[in-house]
Amino acid sequence: MVAGACHDACVVTGQTGLRRLLGRPAVRRVLASASVAGGLGLVFMLVLDIGSGSHITAGLTCGGGEWGCLGLALIGALAGMLAIVVLAWPLLHAAGVRPAWPVALVGPVVALVVSREYGDLTGQTPETGLWVVLALSYAAAAVITAPRLYRYWSLVVGIGVIALYLATRRAGSL
Repeated sequence: MVAGACHDACVVTGQTGLRRLLGRPAVRRVLASASVAGGLGLVFMLVLDIGSGSHITAGLTCGGGEWGCLGLALIGALAGMLAIVVLAWPLLHAAGVRPAWPVALVGPVVALVVSREYGDLTGQTPETGLWVVLALSYAAAAVITAPRLYRYWSLVVGIGVIALYLATRRAGSL
């Protein structure tokens, strides 16, 4: 009987540092937010890729109006972004992020800032790395909006996002 109790206690105290780190609620919150947002970005990119190469859209004419195919592309992109924003809250909630609504609201705002800087740093369009942009943005939003996370980290990440915004805004005006 005593040996079984020791075995259980030894297993609990013998956890690695990584397991202890991943077991913290703050770290789980950030990882879950990044995973959900990155997954949504991958699904959106997959839908765009399949949709553009599909036989359904191969014979599609854009109507030849004033905007042509650009109007159709803009409507599709806006519908996809709206779907990401709307789906983020229930998926974050299902992933165990509590409260999920602040992350779902702040994440897209941070994504707008990060997407511009991502394009400048990598030389790629933000659409090619959408899942990276969303994962980083929602992870930052999880830190910024964490109710009981270390307040210094929330402040540091928040100031970093604001500094990134100001840097990209200034670079855009030069």
